[in-house]
Amino acid sequence: MSINLVVLTGNLGKDPEISVFDNGGKMARFSIAVNAGYMDKNSNTWVDKTDWFNLVAFGYAATKAESKLQKGTKVSVQGSLSNRSWEDAEGNKKYATDIRVDKIAIQGGGIQSQNSAAYAGYETIAEIHNANTKALAETIESPEDDLPF
Repeated sequence: MSINLVVLTGNLGKDPEISVFDNGGKMARFSIAVNAGYMDKNSNTWVDKTDWFNLVAFGYAATKAESKLQKGTKVSVQGSLSNRSWEDAEGNKKYATDIRVDKIAIQGGGIQSQNSAAYAGYETIAEIHNANTKALAETIESPEDDLPF
């Protein structure tokens, strides 16, 4: 069994960049900052740490990003890791990892209230986490083969 699931909550660093394809489909690229921190044992002070994640959305998620997201918006996203590679102008191979966004929920009332989150069937990120944890536990608890030990 393989799982490729990413759930992040953070703030948009800039407005989404939208591309429209010849067939009318859309792609949105944006990044979010996720804040965390730790206690520095040497100085006994709290150290803030911000990680930036590059996200890409297609179809409905891209349309939602275009119409509802702007710099500073607090969002929760669900998606998967996606690797890509290309050659630059000098022929060097380049690699990048993005998060391919499937679902977007605006947090904290922002542009859109939490009650109308984009997560179909879920009201909060906690419910999504609980559903994913339950599904994983059910998979672990009900193996397909009976093991002899």
